[in-house]
Amino acid sequence: MSIEIESISYTYMEDTPLSHTALHDVTLTIAEGEFTAIAGETGAGKSTLMQLIGGLIQPTAGSIAVDGVPLRGKNKEEREAARQARFRVGMVFQYPEHQLFEETVYADIAFGPRNQGLSESEVEARVKEAMDLVHLPACYRDRSPFALSGGERRRAAIAGVLALAPRYLVLDEPAAGLDPRGREELLSMLSMLHRERNMSIVL
Repeated sequence: MSIEIESISYTYMEDTPLSHTALHDVTLTIAEGEFTAIAGETGAGKSTLMQLIGGLIQPTAGSIAVDGVPLRGKNKEEREAARQARFRVGMVFQYPEHQLFEETVYADIAFGPRNQGLSESEVEARVKEAMDLVHLPACYRDRSPFALSGGERRRAAIAGVLALAPRYLVLDEPAAGLDPRGREELLSMLSMLHRERNMSIVL
């Protein structure tokens, strides 16, 4: 299984005087189980590519499929299949702590699994596993995410993505703003997820 990116292009504000092409005719395959790093200078289109893989925006041209399922559907059945395929891709933004919004750490991490329609017992299990993966103590579950330190907030936000049990984890410069120790801990965690969970990582 894989993410297949076929001849995609993306233009911001297309057909306006401010039109800007961020990506042009990109073809790429990300195989299941791979650790893929995408590098480039500021403005090269890395974040745009991450958002396309996560299904947050649609390409101007070309197509993206996750495990053989196109992320763009024409009819109701295809759109539902695309929605389910997007759940296989966990998206972590450059400042993932900006994704936090619930009153407690537990509620924030549980939000995604509940959206997937899981039972409360399944949600509970997902939250516990995700908190263990990012090394957040169980006693944090009832705390406000906004009462945590910066590094803890980032781990809580990443736990919210991991609770979706994605097959592919896509991270857009997740170490931005972290001190050297924080960067080392984050990269060590990603290495562990790749090595022990066989999770596909796109960084």
